[in-house]
Amino acid sequence: MPLTRNNSRLSQRQIDLTTAVCQERLLATHVRHVLALVDLVSDQLPFDSAVDIYVRVLRLNPEQARNVASRALAALGQRGVVPAREGVAPIAESDDELPDGSADEGLRGRSEQTFARFRRRIRGRVQEDLRHRINLAAARAE
Repeated sequence: MPLTRNNSRLSQRQIDLTTAVCQERLLATHVRHVLALVDLVSDQLPFDSAVDIYVRVLRLNPEQARNVASRALAALGQRGVVPAREGVAPIAESDDELPDGSADEGLRGRSEQTFARFRRRIRGRVQEDLRHRINLAAARAE
């Protein structure tokens, strides 16, 4: 009987570890995508508004929203970019400078889904230029 408990604990520990790694990767992906969105709309929207749009469109829970916003802000700080009220200074054109530059092929499918959702939600809005920029981000993800 004790052998079974040890195996059960070991299995549970492995599950917890795998879950934590997956959550970190998901969070890194969200940060990468929110930075891309902020870059696209930096001349029209302030950082906070761009993050709020991202969080609302993807229906992130409050904890995820705080983590994504905090990490995105930290990433901008590491680059030497400080968000202003009117927007942010332009961010690098490619994802090469981002901390997690290794994109799995499996994540590309989710990227496509994410930006497809952005496109569906943004259709019908008045700001044509903003819609165009978000569509460009979606096309880049595909």
